[in-house]
Amino acid sequence: MKRIILALLAVFVFSVLAAGNIKVIVLDANDVPIEGALVRIEYKGELTDSSGVAILNGIYETSQVSMRVSKDGYLPYETQFMAKDNMVINVRLYSNTVGYIRGVIYIGDSDHPADKYIIEVYDSKSGEKIDTIVTDEQGRFSYATSVDRKCFLIVRGYEQRFEVTPTVDPIAVGLSLIVAVTPPQTPEPSRALVAGNIEFLPGFLVVRGRMAATADTESSYDARKAIDFWYRDTPTRFQIFSDSLHHSFTLSYNAARPEVVSGIGYVDLTTDDALDTKKAFLVVSVGGPQVNVHTRLLNETLRVRFVPDEASVDRWHILDTQNNYSFTASTMGIITFLPNPAYLDDIVGARVRGGDKRIGTLILAGNAREGTEAAVLKFNEFLHGSAEGAAFLENFDKMLLWLYTGENQQIQQITFVVEYVSPTQARVLGIIVG
Repeated sequence: MKRIILALLAVFVFSVLAAGNIKVIVLDANDVPIEGALVRIEYKGELTDSSGVAILNGIYETSQVSMRVSKDGYLPYETQFMAKDNMVINVRLYSNTVGYIRGVIYIGDSDHPADKYIIEVYDSKSGEKIDTIVTDEQGRFSYATSVDRKCFLIVRGYEQRFEVTPTVDPIAVGLSLIVAVTPPQTPEPSRALVAGNIEFLPGFLVVRGRMAATADTESSYDARKAIDFWYRDTPTRFQIFSDSLHHSFTLSYNAARPEVVSGIGYVDLTTDDALDTKKAFLVVSVGGPQVNVHTRLLNETLRVRFVPDEASVDRWHILDTQNNYSFTASTMGIITFLPNPAYLDDIVGARVRGGDKRIGTLILAGNAREGTEAAVLKFNEFLHGSAEGAAFLENFDKMLLWLYTGENQQIQQITFVVEYVSPTQARVLGIIVG
């Protein structure tokens, strides 16, 4: 019986990892076959024939493999793919002689150079995006590639496509491209931004307990600095997105009155005994329920909340009420973002224009001083673009997208449980969405 089972197992493994054949066709920039190019897939290698073809046998199916194609006088080509039997892969090698693309981009006309705009570079033959470059303050750019690799350029956020051919000596021949891109139609700005009766300042309000310790006061200032950075960095951060919504933000942001931009971006500090939650778009509550009355008022509405510690007087610990799981160490804290409401639309806009500006609440609080510090440390990392805070930043950014574009936004409630490690480091223990 054992022999039969082992035999069946051997057949099964062989069938899953069956070896296959892969055909690679190598051409130059003019679609002429390249003879003698070395095609290497993992540990196997073959030279192309006069038709530019190399066939590699014995490549296991369903496995991720690396391929490199090279020949003297050409730039090597490297890629990875899932191997399948009888695959045919077309590869184009370009000359290793360096060519240059240089130009100037204007927005609308020559009086408006494209300052710090992102240009996407594509291969004209394959349509593959190969790189991105950024213009300088005068709208100028320079890019090095193979001299025989024809490309087309697209300024991110605009529709025009510009075909360019690299030249060997950019100084001698001058600029490859001088163009003015046509701005798309400016979207209608958010109704909240054009309403004349809104007091935009402050945009954000950081609240600490009146009787809070010095550490919580310092944490309040650190939270304020983090929000200030996030707001000022938003136009630059949104440039990496090519969709129309983020581009609409840029246009509305640039067209907004200076007092609106500075008012929304102003972060004020206050104490829990002097708080008017309606006066800011976002209210940030720093410190746990023992030291911050505002946190205590919000606490009962939270899924992940603070509960009194039965073992000690005037002590609290974090409880996930849905899973009945406690986080009891004094070094633990929470970052909880509460949209108000979860769906930002014209109804919310009417409330904002009526004087109630609240569209979000943030809680940065801990079981004790170290837990609050951990929450603020991680919050700062999230706003600086850390990978583990991507979901938080995406939801946080939606407030500004709605304010500046007027586009409806669905925002998720999200909580991070964190733990203090050192004065400069904290770690995430868990993420709860909803």
